[in-house]
Amino acid sequence: MRSDPEKLMGRAAGSHWRAAAWMLERREPHRFGRRRADSCGPRELEEICTTIMEVALAAASDDRARRELYLKMVAALREVTTDLFPPPLPARFPFAFHRYTEEQRLFDLADETSAFARRTYGDPFGGDASRAPSNAATPAPKSANATDKPSSRGPTPPPAAESAPAPARQAAAPDDSAWPRPQRQPITLEEFLDQQRDNPPTTFFGMPFCPNDRDKSTRLRRQPKSPQMPRAEQNGSHPSPGEDE
Repeated sequence: MRSDPEKLMGRAAGSHWRAAAWMLERREPHRFGRRRADSCGPRELEEICTTIMEVALAAASDDRARRELYLKMVAALREVTTDLFPPPLPARFPFAFHRYTEEQRLFDLADETSAFARRTYGDPFGGDASRAPSNAATPAPKSANATDKPSSRGPTPPPAAESAPAPARQAAAPDDSAWPRPQRQPITLEEFLDQQRDNPPTTFFGMPFCPNDRDKSTRLRRQPKSPQMPRAEQNGSHPSPGEDE
């Protein structure tokens, strides 16, 4: 019996794409990459630093100096190991995870806008009197024809008392419009999972979470059914005399 060439071609194409996907996955260096046998990894680095630490601690003069040296070297070893060999991230991190969320960016933009408005409208000199113009408090010069005679339109009002000096401005608050804002500290996978458990996301790949028909029907099916009335009583009809016999 002769095979269908279309089925053979489809089978070969499927095998080809499965093999191509397998080869593409094997090309990921962080999972399948080979490294030299004499290369230094975190374990080798820890062994070398431990040996150096033991030699240095043996040469310390007293217990106090030995303890201080031990604490310093342990902190330095931890920092160097973390910098050279950072912990690998999970292969497929959740889609909704952002270190700097869109909502935080909008809040920062609002803060920057409000700070700009305060500088522009609320506080023209930004709390710095030295930035005010030099002739701001100088009265305008009188013209040559101006006289000190009272006006004929009415009594001259009494001279106004000198106003009390304005209280000194408080020190300007630190500029809260610095941009960009400092990034948040990275969190571990365990902390992220705790946050997801406490505050579950409301979207999944851009679509809101909502119970579908299957979940609704399952929930309704689990509820106990209420006792139903006989069909005759539901329709409001009475049995005929012949039905009793």
